[in-house]
Amino acid sequence: MQGWPAAAQVITGTGATPLWQPGQDLWLTAAIGMGAAVLMALAMAAVTGLVLVRLLPTP
Repeated sequence: MQGWPAAAQVITGTGATPLWQPGQDLWLTAAIGMGAAVLMALAMAAVTGLVLVRLLPTP
């Protein structure tokens, strides 16, 4: 799995999208969004790190 598809899978896999409901409090919407964003960033960092480990020569 590569970068953006992996990150999108993390967001849908954590269930962030179904957690957003019409009329819910702003703080809850922001908390759900921030949590999903952090998980997405971690997924992107992991994929990028794995690619760099494979591409860069070992010292």
